[in-house]
Amino acid sequence: MLFWLSFCDNELPPGEQFRGVAIIEADGPDEQEALKNAVRRAWATGCNPGGEIQSVMIGDELLDRMSNDQRVRLARAPRDTLLSKEELAHFDLI
Repeated sequence: MLFWLSFCDNELPPGEQFRGVAIIEADGPDEQEALKNAVRRAWATGCNPGGEIQSVMIGDELLDRMSNDQRVRLARAPRDTLLSKEELAHFDLI
């Protein structure tokens, strides 16, 4: 399963709370376990900067609503890497 993990730290000043996004592939017997494994993988690969995590599973339903161009951009985006707003914009993901 593919997850979009967005990290923030609400203890930082406004405008500095966004920490980045990591796109992580992880498996599990169900979505909840796969998400736990995705968070563990983010820690293990060093792309979890701490703080709170908002997650979205990028499953078939979401992929079906995306254009081919959006799917290609997502496929080209790095995995297991903390991406800044600038990097997300560079890959045309925001």
